[in-house]
Amino acid sequence: MLTILVDDRIVEFSRTNFVAYENSGTGRLYIARYPPDSNDMDAQGLLWEMMVEGGTAVPNKDFKPFEGMQVGFTPAGYGSFFPVAVFEIPLLDNPTYEGSRTIVVRLKNLQGKGYLGTNQIATLTILDNDTPAGPGKGVDGQIFALLPRPDGEIVIGGVFIRIDGIERSYLARLQTDTTLDPIFPRGTGPTGPVGSIVAQPDGRLIILGAFNSVDGVPRTNLARLYPDGSLDASFDPNRPGTPVVPAFYSSPAAVMLQADGKLLVGAGIDPTYSPAFPGLLRFEPDGSIDDTFHARLFSRNGLQTTRAFINALALQSDQKIIVGGYFEFPGATPFEQLMRLNPDGTKDFSFVGDVATEIFIVNALAVDTEERIWAGGYYGPSPNRPESTGLVRLDGQGGISLIPELPTQNAPVGGGEITGIRMTPENDVWASWRNGLIGRFPDVNGGVALLKNAGTSEQQFLIATYSPTGVTTLARDGSGRLFAAEGSLVRRLLQDGTLVQDLKFDPPIKMSNGAIALSLRGQSARGFILEASADLQHWEGISTNASPVPAISPLDASATNVDHKFYRTRALQ
Repeated sequence: MLTILVDDRIVEFSRTNFVAYENSGTGRLYIARYPPDSNDMDAQGLLWEMMVEGGTAVPNKDFKPFEGMQVGFTPAGYGSFFPVAVFEIPLLDNPTYEGSRTIVVRLKNLQGKGYLGTNQIATLTILDNDTPAGPGKGVDGQIFALLPRPDGEIVIGGVFIRIDGIERSYLARLQTDTTLDPIFPRGTGPTGPVGSIVAQPDGRLIILGAFNSVDGVPRTNLARLYPDGSLDASFDPNRPGTPVVPAFYSSPAAVMLQADGKLLVGAGIDPTYSPAFPGLLRFEPDGSIDDTFHARLFSRNGLQTTRAFINALALQSDQKIIVGGYFEFPGATPFEQLMRLNPDGTKDFSFVGDVATEIFIVNALAVDTEERIWAGGYYGPSPNRPESTGLVRLDGQGGISLIPELPTQNAPVGGGEITGIRMTPENDVWASWRNGLIGRFPDVNGGVALLKNAGTSEQQFLIATYSPTGVTTLARDGSGRLFAAEGSLVRRLLQDGTLVQDLKFDPPIKMSNGAIALSLRGQSARGFILEASADLQHWEGISTNASPVPAISPLDASATNVDHKFYRTRALQ
């Protein structure tokens, strides 16, 4: 008998169109492996080259060259098993208005057991943050953390060095109109990126990220601040004998404050980079370690975790701790994404938590009023579950009780990442995502959605906002308002999901030929038209934003023959 071994491992771009803002720092391309077998040991031998095929963007002006760079699945950051690799193109933010530019990239020279699929070429569109009227405003990098405050202001953390042209590195506070608060922080702030921010009841802030000091005082990746942003020196996690918290900022870091004031901090277990950190620690209010808490991150069959990334934490009413992320174990044991710990950190083996058919890596967790657990994270694309949306509901023992089947014309399908989950008092679910397609909008890369009446005959799935770049994090304040970080932008939504429009005109500029250069920015999901008039009676449309792109920068050539012009905007239905 002749046995023929068929090598059908396919490597290709997860989609053919990607989008990034010029000032976001990087443009992300995703390369997928099919079938997405998490135990595919041969995947670590797959390597390929990234080649520039064309486009309008200029090397060393719009992006840093990467021609011929070799890529594999290991750089995805979750081990060689993860079936999606992320390739980041460094983008250069120049102050000249040039409009959108493109980079066309090809996968070439695949090495290993597999072959290139159909999607060998992808286009990254770089959206210009500048206008004919001058350089763009806002954050000049990525926002990874959002914390709404009771007064309507928003504390943000991420990888940035300027806001509205003012130097403000890694941590800042935005006023109610999302412009920079010039008096925060009071000190010099952290020396590196901030990936997570939580607030204590007294207004003090806990920050987690990748820094080595705050206000000139040694603080390795974890610190507490006063409400004005200055360092609270009474919280000292740098005391001798305390394991160093690993640097963690570009993924949804897991920090959770308990009702008793103790702080849970999860980052991961990595024998190479953080051998002393046990994955999950609990700190006393003074920054010392809680010696009564010993995290036991075991598999469902009792094996000790050898490598882990903890991305999300949630607390049940009985004080048991839900831990989400990615956990590796010795031998050929499949990796897991979810576990539950008792209040003292010991493993709760009664909890199942098997979500592998729907989610590769858990990034977001929430517990509703009926003690059901909602989990979201990396999903698809999977030949077995092409309709997977990366969102599931589990019962009290960790069994999947609901996989929302969402309409493909509206749902985030085709592979992506749930980045945030927020519950309403009625147990409706707000979720944010990035790098996922929308059935009827193939160029959309993420957004914010509301799942109402989940699992009932009245279930509804409503898209509140689309995003060309995806949403990195989602926050909800005490009044029910939502805040979404879209790369370098902050979107505000009311309780019903209505976007706060915040249409902003930059000052018009009279060009040398007499035309008027205009710049108008609004929300990415709201279409609007810009109209002009010479007499306030007769209005003519001169430009509209091509949803979901939020900004328009038209030239009004008709202004060359008149003494004055009036402009207004009108929402498109």
